[in-house]
Amino acid sequence: MDAAPGTVGIGLDLSKPAARRLARRDPRVGAVVANGWDRLPVADGAVAVVLSVFAPRNATEFARVLAPGGAVVVLTPTARHLRELVGPLGMISVEDGKVARLDATLGRHFELVDRQRLDWIMELAADAVDDLVAMGPSAHHTTPDARRAATARLIGPDGTVAVTASGQVSVFRRA
Repeated sequence: MDAAPGTVGIGLDLSKPAARRLARRDPRVGAVVANGWDRLPVADGAVAVVLSVFAPRNATEFARVLAPGGAVVVLTPTARHLRELVGPLGMISVEDGKVARLDATLGRHFELVDRQRLDWIMELAADAVDDLVAMGPSAHHTTPDARRAATARLIGPDGTVAVTASGQVSVFRRA
């Protein structure tokens, strides 16, 4: 938002803590607790850009709220995402065909105009690993104590573990 000082935004998340954190992040961003599969609490044609980061993609609602000429930007994880944690922590892996399903879902309303893959390494401390796992669906597959014990075994002498972040950024426009 710093690149466009007059810009305002709204963030939707099902998590109350995530919405609270977003609301404190920038006074130009409003935060709403909402389910992305339901009707979005946004007026028709009111949004210039819809950004979906590892979140549900409700194509019909995106099409409804997007202004003419607007874009949908989606970040989806690749199979390499968090690969150093998936096995040792019993996390859910990224299923095959995720990007193809994205294209099929959004393809009814939008056309793909750009796609780039991003990969980088994060050096994470144990508490950051725990937060990372706790915010996704894998958190429901183990107990916090078991997760912390498994994480402790991954942490190196410097107090961190190298973890791969990997995703595809896809940009769509109305068809």
